[in-house]
Amino acid sequence: MAKQKYDGHVPWPGVLRSKFEETLEELSRRRVRDARKPGPTPEEQVRKAVMAACPQGTKLPPTRSLMLYYIAAVDGTAVAYLPTFLYVLDVGLPRLAAAALPYVLSGLGDPTFPDFTSAAIFSAKSTDRLDLLFPAAANVLLIEFSTATTLAEAKRALAPYGTVDEFRPSGNAFRLTITLRVFDESNVAAEIKAAVRNVRFAEPDTLMRIIDFQPGWHLVQLM
Repeated sequence: MAKQKYDGHVPWPGVLRSKFEETLEELSRRRVRDARKPGPTPEEQVRKAVMAACPQGTKLPPTRSLMLYYIAAVDGTAVAYLPTFLYVLDVGLPRLAAAALPYVLSGLGDPTFPDFTSAAIFSAKSTDRLDLLFPAAANVLLIEFSTATTLAEAKRALAPYGTVDEFRPSGNAFRLTITLRVFDESNVAAEIKAAVRNVRFAEPDTLMRIIDFQPGWHLVQLM
């Protein structure tokens, strides 16, 4: 039997073509269905991120307002660092919860924005410009004693307020993660200074930023 000469053409059997077209059609229909499904709202995502930074079992009160800010470091006419988007959540607690989303550049943009899984959670005293540019770590206080204090002694003295870790091992400074109340760092700090002996310093752990450029940090409310 003579062999058929190969002409360079790769045949596509009709059955395979049909299945391929059906697969593409189903994929298209699925994408349309997914696009129509309501996803989580920004408020829901912010609340979820904030809850993840709170002690287990914490329940946040209902949302009063949600604001969004754009933060950029402007040096001359250029942006010195990648910008940050700051969601500020007011639930009626003494301080505001803030979720900072970094802008992660890949090519000409951030393909995963907004990625709330990478949000850093802060506590802000108010919506004043400096309070939002320099918020504090959520539910954290820095505590310093005026006398020599071991970690074990600090843990005993501060047990009613939360858990304690060393902050500056060579001194008498410790890092307190508050479990007593959430987003109430200033009032808890005042209670500690009034009730715990030999406490010289008790303050929120404020975010530090580089400020040696002009015109400096820009804060713009978007929502």
